[in-house]
Amino acid sequence: MSSETAPAAAGAGMQGARPEAPAEPTARQPLWQQAARWEVGLVVVLIGSLIFGSSESSTFDSQTTLFYGGINAGYIAIMALPMMLIVVTAEIDLSVASTLGMAGALLGDLWHHGWGIWPALRSLFAKLWRCRGNFWVTSIWT
Repeated sequence: MSSETAPAAAGAGMQGARPEAPAEPTARQPLWQQAARWEVGLVVVLIGSLIFGSSESSTFDSQTTLFYGGINAGYIAIMALPMMLIVVTAEIDLSVASTLGMAGALLGDLWHHGWGIWPALRSLFAKLWRCRGNFWVTSIWT
């Protein structure tokens, strides 16, 4: 039996005793407090932007717009799902976002200076591989 669950000896005093919280019935929050959460605000902004976009443009609520919106959100979702698991397990790792930022900046710079997409991607992957290798060697062997 551990010392936390063992009954206190007679005359042992109150050292180490944990104060017990008063028993309160769990009451539901009022509706206005539930509606004041930030998630509700996000839903309101989303619905408002959909209504505004539909009223301003006749092509906003087309299938093409929905398709391209899904493509734009897709790569973020692909990164966010594994990152959520990493953050939830308290193994916080922000290297995914920094790698994405470096890759985007380097690819944009190479494209701006006249490189084709395939040579630029080959150079990008070589640089990322070199950075990854240097990090692995220095973090494991030092």
